[in-house]
Amino acid sequence: MNDPRSLLTQADKLAASAEGGFSLGSFFGSGKTDRLEQAADLYTQGANSYKAQNMYIEAAKAFEKAANVQQRLNEPDDAAMSFVEASRAYDDGNDPHSAVRAMAPALDQFTLRGNFRRVADYKKDLAVIYHMKIGDHRAAVNLYQEAGDRYKGNRSPSLASKMYQEAALLLAVEKEYGEAVGMFEETITLLPENLQKFQAPGYALNAGICSLCNGDVIDTRKKLNEYQERGWLTPQHRELMLLQNLLQAIEEQNGEMFSDHLFNYSQVNTLDAWKTELLLRIKNTLSAAPPVHEETGEVDLS
Repeated sequence: MNDPRSLLTQADKLAASAEGGFSLGSFFGSGKTDRLEQAADLYTQGANSYKAQNMYIEAAKAFEKAANVQQRLNEPDDAAMSFVEASRAYDDGNDPHSAVRAMAPALDQFTLRGNFRRVADYKKDLAVIYHMKIGDHRAAVNLYQEAGDRYKGNRSPSLASKMYQEAALLLAVEKEYGEAVGMFEETITLLPENLQKFQAPGYALNAGICSLCNGDVIDTRKKLNEYQERGWLTPQHRELMLLQNLLQAIEEQNGEMFSDHLFNYSQVNTLDAWKTELLLRIKNTLSAAPPVHEETGEVDLS
């Protein structure tokens, strides 16, 4: 394997020499363009060599150098791909802020080219970085929504639906319940017709829980009626029965009833961590709410 430091040293010299004027090299055919092309190639080789050694930050910096040279060569598409590789390497090297920064010029170029499917893919990647590594949920929501809009415009409704779902989940965590409801509803409308029958009840349950969190029982009842009219929920769905039962418990301010309905539902259907967190928020506003275990943080549903 070539020593990446040696490759980058050669690249630096070529890139620097291309800044100068006349030289023997240019007289014998190694002109400015040739030297820049060689430098870009060497930077890329060095970056890949660093990647092979799991030296991701060094790889990322080398990819950025390659991109800068490719911009000087007026090769914006190649430069954009080098910036993408730099962003991925920074991400692998656990430098999420640099990963976001490096992706910016690539997104600008792909947008300029009208390659919106690729823009959507990379915005999704950035959303994950903001969500999982930076912890900026609002930025992640915006990027998930933007990615969803791009997928939707690119006639990829299934992918758009997944992006809106991710946005909705984070919006609810951040207590933006009204926006979350709208995102879950958009998620359902984008599902292929053959999948709505199976997946709509789950998303409608999520939307209904968010509506309950909003504290407006009249609006929640309207939502449940609307979901039945649209065929997303039917009287046979356990999701609808749960929401109706929880709504009754909230109206009566009966924490014990609320707990009983959750317990009965959980005997057949699993309540994931996201649902549990939101339902806990509601339960804590009701009288006679069951205790929370100090060690596990779980609610006693018995």
